[in-house]
Amino acid sequence: MASPNLPPAPLQASITAVLPMPEYVDIPKNSREILRVQRENYMGHDMLNLRVWYGDGTGEYRPGKQGVAVKAALIPELNEALGTVSQTVGEVAD
Repeated sequence: MASPNLPPAPLQASITAVLPMPEYVDIPKNSREILRVQRENYMGHDMLNLRVWYGDGTGEYRPGKQGVAVKAALIPELNEALGTVSQTVGEVAD
């Protein structure tokens, strides 16, 4: 029974139940590293994790220190920012 002093917990929809997602997407960074984009649940929080992984010499990849994790709710804003920045890439390269 909920405590009368606390507001009810918000309902959380499971996005993976609606739209199955790959566990991760790897983007080659160079011959030894990849950028892994992964959506995961961390301590009950829906997170987007972007981290550089390095080859360990045995054919396996290990997570490196470089990376960032943000709440998945920021994905639309990140998409918009990436779209804006990608428009200027050609201008910078010229």
